[in-house]
Amino acid sequence: MRKGTKIGWILVAFSIMLSTWVIMSQSTHADQEVGDFTLDDGGTTIISYNGSGGSVTIPDGVTTGPSGTFYGNSAISSVNLNGVTTIESNAFYGCTGLGSITLPSTVNALAQDAFAECSNLSSISSSSSAYPSSDGCLYNSGMTRLWLVPEGKSSVTLASTCTSIASGAFDRCGNITSVTIPSSVTDIDSGAMTGSSIATIYGYTDSAAESYAVANGLTFVALNAASEEESEESTASEEEEEEEEESE
Repeated sequence: MRKGTKIGWILVAFSIMLSTWVIMSQSTHADQEVGDFTLDDGGTTIISYNGSGGSVTIPDGVTTGPSGTFYGNSAISSVNLNGVTTIESNAFYGCTGLGSITLPSTVNALAQDAFAECSNLSSISSSSSAYPSSDGCLYNSGMTRLWLVPEGKSSVTLASTCTSIASGAFDRCGNITSVTIPSSVTDIDSGAMTGSSIATIYGYTDSAAESYAVANGLTFVALNAASEEESEESTASEEEEEEEEESE
């Protein structure tokens, strides 16, 4: 057999082996169809949602809701996140049918814009230690930093433990026109209320609330103004009484 012919047969054999390996590889790494979902070959990540909406339950074993999973699906009215641990950016973008959602204790990674443009989402409750909730809003693990206010809320009462407000916390909150900031809040990030309809901040003089309002051109109403006026009136009254006693 000529040397060239031998090499040719070797190349043909190699090509057949490579083709066989590719076919077997594809068959062993195929996506899975589970209910209304297409999952990756490991069954842990959602590839797509193919259902008609309504109440949706994430399949068992799924840990990741990737970016754009339910993008623009206004037909979804509720979601059971089951054992999900990670919810990526824009996972629920534009799901206007969602009114509320609950984060399970398994969630330990959540993109701040995971629920962007969910204009009717008015409450996010959570049993996750990484993102605890109060008054339907999400905080950091220590409940000291307000992290996410759902876009559909019309008012917010900050947790008594809150000392700071994160940038983007009120992003797209078009129904909130004013907010009361307690004296416990000593730090408000730049952009905390950008993109919202907040025009008035109620707070205390010489506080982070007043500084933020002034820096961003918002109306500031001092909550301690009344007590200061009462104190001034009381002092004036006492001085008048003292003058009357001296004149007698």
